[in-house]
Amino acid sequence: MSGKLFKDNNEKDVLFAFYDKLDELEWQVPCTQAPDLYFPERNGRGTFDQKGDLALANMAKDACWDCPLIMMCREVALVNREEYGIWGGTNWHERKQILRERGRRSVGRPKRSK
Repeated sequence: MSGKLFKDNNEKDVLFAFYDKLDELEWQVPCTQAPDLYFPERNGRGTFDQKGDLALANMAKDACWDCPLIMMCREVALVNREEYGIWGGTNWHERKQILRERGRRSVGRPKRSK
């Protein structure tokens, strides 16, 4: 699960490849049918306040496993450091773990330059 999908992970290549495939396979991609299901965090912190939020997140993650773009989607979220939503069958905490396993320097928002 922690392996890179694209060898060099050029961010533009990752994004272009993902959106090209998304356009091509839109009818097969579950998140395009019910996008609100994939952003269940209601508190603005990337966590779930209510059992219902967690249940929605689990429903979204389950639907991801049938998606032909699951690996590309996860990689886009990792490259963009997406803090919210279910991407490629993972939530923010799972994506942070993947980034840690990859040895990334920063797993949160980029630090501001001085």
